[in-house]
Amino acid sequence: MKTFDLSQEDLELIDEAKKKIISLYEDDKHHVWAAIRMKTGEIMSAVHIEAYIGRVTVCAEAIAIGSALSNGYKDFDTKLLQ
Repeated sequence: MKTFDLSQEDLELIDEAKKKIISLYEDDKHHVWAAIRMKTGEIMSAVHIEAYIGRVTVCAEAIAIGSALSNGYKDFDTKLLQ
């Protein structure tokens, strides 16, 4: 398997996503996070939404992308998932 070194920008995305899941974490609800860097340099991060009662679980990357689009961002640079 080919691997790549993490850049300082990659580490920044990881830190932002960690902050998001730490601030929002609830047992058995949030296990996955995502972070996206816009071409402007701004970062959108999110956690997934776990659904146990008749609804579909929503992935963290979909929430981060939806948040970015809802806030007027269209140009993505980097996406990071955990």
